Amino acid sequence: MDQFTGDIAAMLEVALIGSGLAVLHFAIKEQAKLLKAAAYIMMIGGVVGLLCTSYFWFTYHQVGQF
Repeated sequence: MDQFTGDIAAMLEVALIGSGLAVLHFAIKEQAKLLKAAAYIMMIGGVVGLLCTSYFWFTYHQVGQF
């Protein structure tokens, strides 16, 4: 069950990065500064979350929790 929880978390973080890229594209096209800042926050949050999930995913795997 923990393996699937990690998979779901990783997929949500990849979706957050993808939607951040879409928002960034729209913000550049419309020249919206606040929307551009929100897109960067989404992408940074997604990358940091993905790094955190990956770290604990591999840590639990090495200890034998999966």
